[in-house]
Amino acid sequence: MRRSAAVDAPAHTVAAVLREPSTLVRALAGAGVRARVSDTVGRLLVPGDEVRLGFPFSPWMVPTWLRVVRATPNGMRVVLVRGLWRELTVEASLTELGGRTELVAEFRGTAAFGAASRRSVEHALDTVVREIGAVAQDWAGRRVVVGAAIVHDGLLLTQQRRFPVADAGRWELPGGRVEPGESEVDAVVRECNEELGVGVAVDGGVAAGGSGGATSRVGTDVPLEPDSVLRIHRARLLDPSEVPRPIEHRRLRWVGAAELGELDWLEADRVLVHSLRLMEA
Repeated sequence: MRRSAAVDAPAHTVAAVLREPSTLVRALAGAGVRARVSDTVGRLLVPGDEVRLGFPFSPWMVPTWLRVVRATPNGMRVVLVRGLWRELTVEASLTELGGRTELVAEFRGTAAFGAASRRSVEHALDTVVREIGAVAQDWAGRRVVVGAAIVHDGLLLTQQRRFPVADAGRWELPGGRVEPGESEVDAVVRECNEELGVGVAVDGGVAAGGSGGATSRVGTDVPLEPDSVLRIHRARLLDPSEVPRPIEHRRLRWVGAAELGELDWLEADRVLVHSLRLMEA
């Protein structure tokens, strides 16, 4: 069973909406499917997170549990953990073409409930694809906050907040808001100079003044309250001998992939940890 739609938003934005729990729960509710995620799930679903579904045709309302096994800028895949289904996989694939994204959602499963199950799934798939498209188009117009994933000798540069009080001691990547008339790449360069006192270049062969290419982006967009999205770009020190300084933060730390999970990240950065681990050193 397959559904597709053309969405007026970049693939990194559509991929983020696919992973946003409240959008998923709301869309499924509109199709009569009860969905619930754990309180420990962050702003976006990441591999290992589970979603509980209650289909209207399921006898005794026995829940179906699905687990996220893939979440990338190219789409998402969830598989059956337990429930009355014999098999169940849902996969969403994204292809960006000229600023628009082709979203293809495919459902593969076998249930013992006959035609009622198929009608319910078809309705749910239609509703979810439609809702994702609408939300993604809204997010595409949000203000942008950039972050820099600066890699040097296989290590990632992180910084520890000293204010505000609620966030003091937590970790994040360097970055900040894109100013009016400024590109994402130029914002990354400016923010790193202001926060670290060093010059950086965005990876991927993207010149200053550009928005950043597919090879410079790390992970998907991340929603920020009330009306912004966070976009991470991979960067490198222009002068490898230059030492970054914690101008606005408590301290800096270079970490390897195995150490990423040890840090007490700000919530917006935490959901990107699995993507940061996948970066090539």
